[in-house]
Amino acid sequence: MRKPSLRTVARWLWALVMLSLPITSFRYYPHIFGTTQVKPLAFLPLAAYLPVGLWLAWKERRWRWLGALVPLVAFGLAALLSTIWGWLHSPLPLFGIGYLGRTLRAWISFGVGLSFLLGALLAHQSEEDIRWSLRWLYVGFLGVALWGSLQIVAIKFYKPLWPLLNKVQKMFSIQGMMPRRISGMAYEPSWFADQLVSLYLPWLVAALLSGYALFRRWWWTAVLLAWAGVLLVFTYSRSGVLVAVGAAAAVVVLGALRWGGQRLRAETLARAWRRSLAAVAVAVLLVLVGGAVLMQNEYFASLFQRKPGQSWVDYFVGARSGARLAYAWAAMSSFDRSPWLGVGLGASGFNLYGDLPEWSATLPEIARYTSPYYHVFPNPKNMYVRLLAETGILGFMTFLAFVLYMLGQALAWWREETPYARFMGMAGVWILAAVALRWFTQDSLAMPNVWLGLGMMLGPMVQRIRPRDNAS
Repeated sequence: MRKPSLRTVARWLWALVMLSLPITSFRYYPHIFGTTQVKPLAFLPLAAYLPVGLWLAWKERRWRWLGALVPLVAFGLAALLSTIWGWLHSPLPLFGIGYLGRTLRAWISFGVGLSFLLGALLAHQSEEDIRWSLRWLYVGFLGVALWGSLQIVAIKFYKPLWPLLNKVQKMFSIQGMMPRRISGMAYEPSWFADQLVSLYLPWLVAALLSGYALFRRWWWTAVLLAWAGVLLVFTYSRSGVLVAVGAAAAVVVLGALRWGGQRLRAETLARAWRRSLAAVAVAVLLVLVGGAVLMQNEYFASLFQRKPGQSWVDYFVGARSGARLAYAWAAMSSFDRSPWLGVGLGASGFNLYGDLPEWSATLPEIARYTSPYYHVFPNPKNMYVRLLAETGILGFMTFLAFVLYMLGQALAWWREETPYARFMGMAGVWILAAVALRWFTQDSLAMPNVWLGLGMMLGPMVQRIRPRDNAS
């Protein structure tokens, strides 16, 4: 029997990474990982893949991807400087948690996120690598889509099924199902919505609009896109739905600008009309049906109930987002105290309770968290506010430079004429728009969805490999 090559081993390890992405909070992690909710199962095969991938990169002298990390390295140095500065002005411990312990945890979380970025950069050098990864990404999606569909049945149509599904969910996740919202295999519905928007939808939308053959039959792309859209609706995740709408708008607007001044050839139109029509049909279906379902949900509908003359603070409170606004508001006080260097990565929560605005005192969530019996370390719940508060203007600007660099790479792909290049460019724009919008409501540096998508986009781009036409 022929012994498999090291490259073959690496490819199958990476396939396991893509396949296991749906499980975000694996139940059986060692206690050394602490009480964090972010415990992706994919990190286990990733830990096995990284040394193999790095060895292959060293052996084959593939280091061009290092240039793509220069802005991110600059951010890391700025964050390190901020952490040292914060240590020199260490705050008092909160709930028995000291400054060094908290910042160490933040750096470990950042390291977990970077490991997914590094793995994706190593695993994707060519179009063939992208197709291999997407094959296993959507095998995993089929599994989580079937599981999410069963959850819809249990919640909406056959409630006796719910206890069984909840029991199965707890066999692999640290948290079970929600009683009225689907969560797939993720920790909570908003995390599942984030997976759908930043992992699965970008490549489906891009394939349908670019003419790239993601599957052997193009209509499979439309079917999976519609299925993902239905699952997104039943998460009832306000941030997930709005991020999807925003990312779609970004792709449509940039696409209109891209093609607005071009003369399209007859064969191009003949090849694209079915896919374009399918994309429009799926979008209309999701808007009509999904909109009707979502607006029947009081939690979701509260977003569109601003009264005339109502202040924005009262609107956010009425929309059940007052606590998030209060945390971001309080975190900006830390930024005011140290605008250039911040208070150190992970340390914005030490003064958060003391800086909460007066209007938030009556909010139930704030009252619960500020109770002497509820010891939960707070966070800003907004990535932009967190970066400003913890790393100051210096860290924020270097991180922004990394994001803008990636946007430039995505737009460079989109300017190419082949379906593969347009596919990569569109997917990259969707991913960046989704990540940028998501950061208004999330502040975790460890979530694999963000880093893996960015790495898949950057890996082939920095290799300067000429894409081949894969139209069908």
